[in-house]
Amino acid sequence: METSESLTLTPIDTEPTGVELTADAGLSALANLMQRHDGASLTVTLSVSGSLVTGDLVGRNTWLDQQHRQFADLDKAVGEIAAQLREGLRRPADGERDAEGEVFVERYVHLVNARYVVGGSFVPAQGGMFWRGRLQSVDGWSLGVVK
Repeated sequence: METSESLTLTPIDTEPTGVELTADAGLSALANLMQRHDGASLTVTLSVSGSLVTGDLVGRNTWLDQQHRQFADLDKAVGEIAAQLREGLRRPADGERDAEGEVFVERYVHLVNARYVVGGSFVPAQGGMFWRGRLQSVDGWSLGVVK
């Protein structure tokens, strides 16, 4: 059976114009829980644009404080830059008001001791790094580390 009608296929991964992608509610809740409990952490593995990154989920302020301490140990000038970054990015917990009275909404996820999972290996192989990514960019997540 032949037909002269043409069929137009739309890729399933395209979003309609004007639709804003939102972050996963569960991951957002965990990120905000870490922000409310300064110093708390939870090991997670995130899928971001086809890559896996694993590490300890912490709040923004904990992430900034740990980053500042590490950089201050390396070099005085680098430590001063890290201190400025820390103060510029420090925020209240999600839903709380900032110094200007605006309600803050966290849009990022923060990991310490982060490593990429590449094949069967971790990058970096030893230790970890500070990692920050947009909550909306996380495609999927799980508790724990890939082994």
